[in-house]
Amino acid sequence: MPALRPAPGPGRTGRALVRRLSEAPLVHSASARRPQGPPPGGEPGAGGGGGPGSWAAPLVRPGPAGAGGDGVPLGVALELQRAADAAGPPAAAQAQAQALDPGCYHLQYVLQGEGSVALAPAAAATSNATSAAAAASALALKAGDAIVYPPGTRARLPVAVAPGGELASLVLRLPPLDSPAGPRAEPAAAGEADEAGEAADWFGATSASTSASGSGQVVGRARAEAILRGARRGVPRGLRRRDAGPEPEPERQHGWGERERAGLDRRGVLVEALGQAQAYQLPGQGNRLALVFDPVSHGLPFTFGVEIFPPGHVTPLHVHSSAHELFFILDGRGVVHCEGEEAEVGAGDLVIFPPGARHGIDNRAGPGGDRLYCLELMAPNEMFAELVRGGDEIGLDVEDLCALLAVGCDVSNAPEAWDPAR
Repeated sequence: MPALRPAPGPGRTGRALVRRLSEAPLVHSASARRPQGPPPGGEPGAGGGGGPGSWAAPLVRPGPAGAGGDGVPLGVALELQRAADAAGPPAAAQAQAQALDPGCYHLQYVLQGEGSVALAPAAAATSNATSAAAAASALALKAGDAIVYPPGTRARLPVAVAPGGELASLVLRLPPLDSPAGPRAEPAAAGEADEAGEAADWFGATSASTSASGSGQVVGRARAEAILRGARRGVPRGLRRRDAGPEPEPERQHGWGERERAGLDRRGVLVEALGQAQAYQLPGQGNRLALVFDPVSHGLPFTFGVEIFPPGHVTPLHVHSSAHELFFILDGRGVVHCEGEEAEVGAGDLVIFPPGARHGIDNRAGPGGDRLYCLELMAPNEMFAELVRGGDEIGLDVEDLCALLAVGCDVSNAPEAWDPAR
């Protein structure tokens, strides 16, 4: 296990929190406490067996350490939506709404698969009923898409649409960021208490939820690797071009239609696609950040994007006075440093650096080695987006787009077994 541990308590300089997707418990999400069949038995994205329904792998539990939380105000979970096979009922008929804490932001990033999402009435989160109105307003999702559900959103309805397929997403729960002490600025109102509790349990691998699932399983290395292969669509590294060939056009291939975008924006939900993100090289450094959500473009109190560290990159140790910084490794290997300690990290690992801790992340690969790709969150923003935008706008190159979205890959020497459309 990594040497870095959770922060010791509020107001103190602490160590980083490190979690591994492969070791996370796999449980029914809180809105599906009644078991819906066996847990997914096959590898996600690989057409394996297992029951349909909603599953969650809690990675970080929000709240104080020693009181059921991990000492941070953020909650993080992997969400798996598995559709029935062709012989089963339609995906929408078996879907179940997910309760959201209406006092928090929720951020969803699609790692693999295809599906849809819609806002749903809060009542749908406690039953198997699917709202016809919500289903009718569903928006198509695919790998690289990101959604922010603002405070006040009570439930959403994610659906895996392909028979036998899965939709795998990383979901983050962020508190109102004017209160660094805890997951909520104020206690939930009486009418919101049940919804907040359901949402909190979704991010917590409590003994009760594990027992209710009856699975006692963890995600496991094979399942985690399959999810992350799906995140980059299984693109072999040899197909990632580094030449200066024609730039692909991900906006047309991965963008949202204006009608679809407006349909969700009217309800305060923000949607973006990674292929459309502006990428900047940080001032005086070699790493780049593709901004997906930030205060400048979206008026949010946090910044979220994909950070890219070239081979040999060393990040100067630095401190954020009030912000938590989160990294989820999508591809590559690196070394994280925090308060004189270090740990190796790779695909599927998650790291949260607490406020006040000197930290950094390096890519120790040699010349010609692999880039390190990470989801990155800075909460609150603490002028980070403004710093990033002060750098050179370089954008995602063909290697990035191939690695992250399977766009622009050189498939002339691709193995016959590789399918770029999967």
